[in-house]
Amino acid sequence: MNTYRSGIRLFIIYWLFFSVGSIFISNGFKFAVYDMSQSPRLVSLVGSMSGVAFMTVGLFAGIVVSATSNRLFIFLHLFLFAAVSVVIYALFHQHWLTIAWMFFFILLQGISASFHSAAANRVFYDLAGIERLSFWLSKRNIAVSVGSVTALVLLSFFVEKSAALFLVYALILLFSAVLFVFTRYEDSNQRQSFIGVSEMLCYVRREFAAFLRFSWRNRTVRVLFLLSFLKTFFIYWAMSAGVLLKLGIDSAESRRLYLWILMAMDFVNIAALYVVGKWQTFSNRSFLLGAGVSALGILLFALLSNKWLAIAALSLMHIGFAISQMASGYVLRLALPERFRTQGISFAVIPYYFADIVSGVFFAALLGILSVSELLVVSGGGLLALCIVLIPVISGDLILFEEEIT
Repeated sequence: MNTYRSGIRLFIIYWLFFSVGSIFISNGFKFAVYDMSQSPRLVSLVGSMSGVAFMTVGLFAGIVVSATSNRLFIFLHLFLFAAVSVVIYALFHQHWLTIAWMFFFILLQGISASFHSAAANRVFYDLAGIERLSFWLSKRNIAVSVGSVTALVLLSFFVEKSAALFLVYALILLFSAVLFVFTRYEDSNQRQSFIGVSEMLCYVRREFAAFLRFSWRNRTVRVLFLLSFLKTFFIYWAMSAGVLLKLGIDSAESRRLYLWILMAMDFVNIAALYVVGKWQTFSNRSFLLGAGVSALGILLFALLSNKWLAIAALSLMHIGFAISQMASGYVLRLALPERFRTQGISFAVIPYYFADIVSGVFFAALLGILSVSELLVVSGGGLLALCIVLIPVISGDLILFEEEIT
């Protein structure tokens, strides 16, 4: 029991520091792309590149990871992209990096992160167990928010030094690797032996087809994936680029204001996760509730003329996000059997990233037609209307997931 508690606690710390790196580089990519191109449209497309990675190679990441080793893919991502980031730093520092190569590196990071995500989620659920699942989900999500605050504080020192961002990111990844070693996690996967690439591909196709059949038959999982796509389509652009573009990205002062606002929102998120973590059960209705609260926050942010009241309205967006986070993690853990757990948790991000791609392209295309504030109204208002429409549809689809599984 002590080893179990020590392992999950250390892994939560690992997740915190890995989150520092992920949030640091995701915002750093936006600053670097803008500095290289001076184009708000290209900034809007940064997140969509990660979506492309998850929608291609990452689509089967869970199957590959579950057939091999969680530890392997965690260490592979940490060390591989630490090295890649040093290369980016050298190229950027010498002004040899083009915008095309920058987007290639963003795509590569997304591919690598898709395998890390599948492995890290499986490690978390292996260590957390079921008995106190809500408690550990809450702690993990709080660790992400604390990591976000830490990342944003670090990033505030580099808003005018885009090249140095990548060197700092490499150091964070290496430190995360050291932390993971101390968890002493041993793989629980049933490793498969493959004779050649063709046999492995046949295994991946067979398992993926079986997972799709299971997902189609499982109403809870099917509805959650649909809600995830719809919510993300409306909320993604607002959270990733809309808020930044409305506050301003053209000066160091406006970038720092954006970072300080994100930090304040992370504290709101931590408080919300602490409260929501005391809930005993979650459902697709909980997910829909979170989406509606987030939509209201975006809509108020767009409509309020007073800057500080508008910023305060963003807290609603993050409270709703916390509720949706908890609901998604809880529902997936209880709805997925052991065979499909790694692939299911990995596949769960596909609706998000597919929506990222569609949302990024859709809103970037409308930037020349509508203002940023008008697009935020479309984002928040559209999601809020969708939640109101779906309430009667989803209400008949809600049962306790423990009962549904048995």
